[in-house]
Amino acid sequence: MGNLIHIGLIGCGAIARQAHLPVLRRAGGVRVAAVADAAPQQLPPGVPGFTDYRQLLDLPDIMAVVITAPTSLHAEIAEAAFARGKHVYLEKPLAISQSEADRVVSAWRRAGTVGMIGFNYRFNPLLAELREQVKALGQLAAARSVFSLAARAMPSWKDARSTGGGVLLDLASHHVDLARFLFGEEIVAVRATVRAVQREADTATLELRFASGCRLQSFFSWCAVEEDRWEIYGTMGKAMVNRYGGGLGYRLRKRGAPGGDPSYRIALEHFLQAVRRGAPAQPDFADGLQSLRVILAAEESAKSGSEVLL
Repeated sequence: MGNLIHIGLIGCGAIARQAHLPVLRRAGGVRVAAVADAAPQQLPPGVPGFTDYRQLLDLPDIMAVVITAPTSLHAEIAEAAFARGKHVYLEKPLAISQSEADRVVSAWRRAGTVGMIGFNYRFNPLLAELREQVKALGQLAAARSVFSLAARAMPSWKDARSTGGGVLLDLASHHVDLARFLFGEEIVAVRATVRAVQREADTATLELRFASGCRLQSFFSWCAVEEDRWEIYGTMGKAMVNRYGGGLGYRLRKRGAPGGDPSYRIALEHFLQAVRRGAPAQPDFADGLQSLRVILAAEESAKSGSEVLL
């Protein structure tokens, strides 16, 4: 029992109940020792629960925490967890402002513990395979991506940018991270438009320019069709993938996976393995910072109408 990881879950909303909690409960060598959520009705039965996350963090046996609280609380909770020497898996995005991001990254570096950002789609089998295909495309010339969801009810905090809402933080942050992961290079400039169709900042277009000159054009929406698609063109060919597609075997695997995607389990298992080994995990908080920098630049571009350099 000495190797048992005592873990805490902070934030018990829908995605935590559908994905993170089922994965943690089924993981070998893991005990969900406590949960926390400001809304008492969201606390799952059968495990000690708190409405103040600080009470969970003060438990001495908690080694690691998974944070799935509303976006505006991400940096605050992660910073407090690092101050207590915990390992942290933080759902994306890292923070909602540059100042918050700088503080939490500094706290992570001081703590010297595992800090992983929940860019779980890096671990999706289709996208992992796409990364390998990209290596065979030669010099990349251009790429397109779409990540959109059909209109649906959402938590009220997603209605305003001030509380962490908006499609850029919610969906585009994933594709920004995936672009760096797939292409293996950094984004140097961004141009964006953002508009409201049904709620604040629920639709956006981005053009990302990479150090090599390759450009990625992306569309994001909370009120369109269900789609998560990539098209990447190089001098030696092209590669395409749709995360909502795939073969029959993948679709069955996806249907039975916690949260409706196998990447949640694989990403959390990667985090737990890093905790056991005391080794770094990726994507880490530096990756989270890079994604947020691009999102903040996109917001600046949308306001100014001009390309913003990073």
